[in-house]
Amino acid sequence: MPKPALLLLLLAVSFLACNSDQTIRIKFQLSDATFEQLKGKKLYLFHEKTRMVKDSLVVAGPENSFTVAADTNILAEIYSIKAHDTAYFNGDTIPLLRQLGYYDPYRKNHIHSSFYVERGMKQLLLFNSFRDTPKGKLPLPVKFENQQDIAGSIGPQNDVVQKEISLHYTPILLCNRLNAAKSFPTISGSCSSILMQLHCWNNSMHIKSISAKQIYGNSCSISIPTFKKQPCLNC
Repeated sequence: MPKPALLLLLLAVSFLACNSDQTIRIKFQLSDATFEQLKGKKLYLFHEKTRMVKDSLVVAGPENSFTVAADTNILAEIYSIKAHDTAYFNGDTIPLLRQLGYYDPYRKNHIHSSFYVERGMKQLLLFNSFRDTPKGKLPLPVKFENQQDIAGSIGPQNDVVQKEISLHYTPILLCNRLNAAKSFPTISGSCSSILMQLHCWNNSMHIKSISAKQIYGNSCSISIPTFKKQPCLNC
């Protein structure tokens, strides 16, 4: 039996190890048909902004996971999971990396291929909806082992985008954007998508910069300048 002091020391070390974890696990399950299609092949975790591969694995079973470093200066970043595939066009064979998809939890039959990586995110249920052949696309069934609900929420960052929560231009917002932004519901302190919109506003209207803390309080430690290198697609 370990002595009480030694036991306390071991517990403290374990606690510190758990809380110093600076990585995020991206757990996912492949549909039955997609697993059969990709078994023994490589999957890649693709960072959409830098267009770089951040992790890879060989598919050995339906359930897998990637690991990425958690940047404490960024709330969430957009990734996708891709696999080697082949397309056919006018008799030509075209090798490519094809994104795997997952169902939108709020719009029926709507499929996404990219997602925010965030702490505590739920398991992704990924699939290919078809397989390319020289004679055309062959539909694949989307069924998952032991899964009833195949269109669930991933996490609050993704919910902001998938629920299409956005800030809109009105005379009130142009005069007092801060009060208008405060009227939007805070979703567990998640604000990457909203921050990007506010950054676009600051760029286009030359009005005093608004920080995330002004809107969301201490639950969000990122300020808009963090996003200055990001493109403003909707400005």
